[in-house]
Amino acid sequence: MKLQKRRSGDQYSEHKKSPGRLHTWKNNQKAGGGAYCVTSVAAKFGINESVVSHALKTYQTTGTAVRKIGGGHPRTTTAGNDRCITLQVKKGRQQSASAIAQQLCTATWRQVSRFTVARRLQKGGLFAQRPERCLPLKVAHRRNRLHWCREHKNWTTDQWGRVLFTDESRFSTRSDSQRVLIWRAIETRFYSSNIKERHRYGGPGVLVWRGIMLNAGELSFTFSTDGL
Repeated sequence: MKLQKRRSGDQYSEHKKSPGRLHTWKNNQKAGGGAYCVTSVAAKFGINESVVSHALKTYQTTGTAVRKIGGGHPRTTTAGNDRCITLQVKKGRQQSASAIAQQLCTATWRQVSRFTVARRLQKGGLFAQRPERCLPLKVAHRRNRLHWCREHKNWTTDQWGRVLFTDESRFSTRSDSQRVLIWRAIETRFYSSNIKERHRYGGPGVLVWRGIMLNAGELSFTFSTDGL
């Protein structure tokens, strides 16, 4: 019987799955008796004859056709090294994976790649993300903001209708982050350790100012800065 030619990747995946199926089918056929050639078994399961032949040889040698789980490539880091990598990042979240790998090599004489460091950090729940930007606020600023919120938390819609809400955004031709990433966990974007305070950043740009009221329209102004 002519079998359909399959890709090597398909044969490999079938080779991992088929031995157990062959073993179960062989046990189920013992009661009925009869012999089956490699071709008929391969046609029965729709797999390559080499897979059946290899499973049969394995069964005759070891008494089972279940594929053994290989050990794989040994880990380049120990559990202690993984903890050391995580602690090193928490001390300085802007460190690159290459710098951390160099520090680990200096401390333990264990050579690892930056990809290994990145995988260990991701397994520990730390990912490379852009830091959040905000204006630096002093204690007095925070206190005044909290006091203002408490004073206005019970205001009605009519009271808020007489207030002009304003905001401004600055768009620069230069990057604010300069591609500097930090290592942080998920849902920790606005933690103080993941925020970089900054007044402004240089370069030409455009400043957009906008105001809006609940019962009225909105005002919008655009200002060019630094000779743009």
